[in-house]
Amino acid sequence: MQLSTPVAPPPGSQAVRYPRPSPALAAFLSFLLPGLGQAYAGQRRRALLWAIPTLVLLGAAVVLVVVVRDPGYLVGLLIQPAWLLLILAVDLAFLAYRIAAIVDAYRVAAGVRRGPGAQRAVRVGAVAMAALIVATVVLQGSVAWLDWNAYDLVSGVFAGGSGDAPDWGDGGGGDAEAGAAAFAGDALDATGPGGSAIALGPDGSPLGGDAGAQAGLPAASAIVGSSSFVPTPDVAAGAAGASSTDGSIGTAAGATPPGPSGGSSAAPGSSAAPGASAAPSGSPTPAATDVPYWAKDGRLDVLVLGGDAGPGRDGLRTDSMMLVSVDIASGRAAIFGFPRNLVNVPLPPRIAKAYTCRCFPEMLSGYYRWAQSHPDLFTGSKTTRGYRAVAELYGYLTGRTIDGVAAADLNGFVKLVDALGGLRIDVPYRIYDRNYPKEDGSGTMVLEIKPGLQTLSGSRALAFARTRHQDSDYGRMSRQQLVLVALRKQMNPCAMIPRLPDLVQVAKQSLWTNIPSAQLPSLLALAQHVDTKRITRVGFTPPTYAAYVTSAEVTRMRAVIRDVFKGAPPAPDTDGEGFLHC
Repeated sequence: MQLSTPVAPPPGSQAVRYPRPSPALAAFLSFLLPGLGQAYAGQRRRALLWAIPTLVLLGAAVVLVVVVRDPGYLVGLLIQPAWLLLILAVDLAFLAYRIAAIVDAYRVAAGVRRGPGAQRAVRVGAVAMAALIVATVVLQGSVAWLDWNAYDLVSGVFAGGSGDAPDWGDGGGGDAEAGAAAFAGDALDATGPGGSAIALGPDGSPLGGDAGAQAGLPAASAIVGSSSFVPTPDVAAGAAGASSTDGSIGTAAGATPPGPSGGSSAAPGSSAAPGASAAPSGSPTPAATDVPYWAKDGRLDVLVLGGDAGPGRDGLRTDSMMLVSVDIASGRAAIFGFPRNLVNVPLPPRIAKAYTCRCFPEMLSGYYRWAQSHPDLFTGSKTTRGYRAVAELYGYLTGRTIDGVAAADLNGFVKLVDALGGLRIDVPYRIYDRNYPKEDGSGTMVLEIKPGLQTLSGSRALAFARTRHQDSDYGRMSRQQLVLVALRKQMNPCAMIPRLPDLVQVAKQSLWTNIPSAQLPSLLALAQHVDTKRITRVGFTPPTYAAYVTSAEVTRMRAVIRDVFKGAPPAPDTDGEGFLHC
């Protein structure tokens, strides 16, 4: 661009004032806000035209925040696959728009710049413009990178479907959700310990001993908030023995027996209308009438399974089995642990005749593999059949409708922890195992983990959760719950974003769930309201519960699970934070 050399004014005349907008500053201002650089260069109408797209986008964002209000729901909405693709398209369009605004602001300012030093200012502006374009590409590219990884994670792990029910993705029926549903028909008999008869009520639930004679004993389909059942002293004692106020496992120390109020249970003698939903304070959805399928009984119940099909094992075994339950009204959460060596677990009536005892006579950890080999009894694909069967069994055993299944490959757990930079956990006591199996199945090794707060690598975190030679399966189950709580504390955006690509690949390879991605807005809204400092941990372990499951054990388990949110919550964990907290 050729600029004429200004002529010095005659002596005594007034100096000529040349336009002196800085092209570099104009480009920078439009980098901050498209149109701002044009306004600085004196082009007001042009500036307004360039600013309109940004103002429209900001206005839409403000409206979205005002309408949705709940930050958890908003995040869940924005990570829907369709929304993520839309955000990606808008981001790429916005990249081109911002670059064009920067270049235009530079050209406008350079075109009117006159006077001494104009050529140098134009050259410096060109360099600044190039740097700003690079910065814009980096910023908008980072948004695109984050967006695409989020899309890859959500679409690769979560199920599709309409979101009206768990989506198994196999075209099968709803057998897995029928575990806690009432079964109409006459009372049946099942064989208990020593060949004794177990009375099964019209709903198929075992009615054993005095508890079975209770006219008000809730069926397996009992809905929290609609049951008028008042626990007997024996059942209340069982509940107190499994759930203590300090969150410990299998101990009555400091426990508060279930009372007539608390949680989302109805008061004694009251009865809600069939199908009525709990009325949570702080609904996780913007519209009160839009109740997610999992919230209709007042609680969210997700079955968490950890399986290992590693070297030396014949198929997958579900070595870690936990039910995570959240009371929607109070935000209280509980984790129920089931030992892998439970035997004689009653089968749902639909398949009860598979064994003469109407139970599963083997260890509970082998049920998945047994179901996989019986396509005549269970619907689903090779991938989902076992998960369907386990969900149906646990729904029947616990009396809860299983709202979703989350399964993890324990070998992938190692990669997940490593991708997070290790697992920060307070080890409660020394772990020592002289014969801990190596991960590759090549033999054993000496394992020692000292007590105290520390960061464990993926392999050592898995060893902490799996070893049982020092104590038992029950001690291992307690440690698995500690690991789950510790892992949840590290699942926050600030920790995950820098490692997102690794986490996405690990999740896609090692995690499976039937929870539809359409439910993420409501689930994340609920997660924001969960009191993570007061998570109750319950273990159905000896001596409070026998490994050989009887009808009385089933009755007590159901009572504990139903009444866990009654009474005082456990002592707070000072290290807990909200799900989206950094």
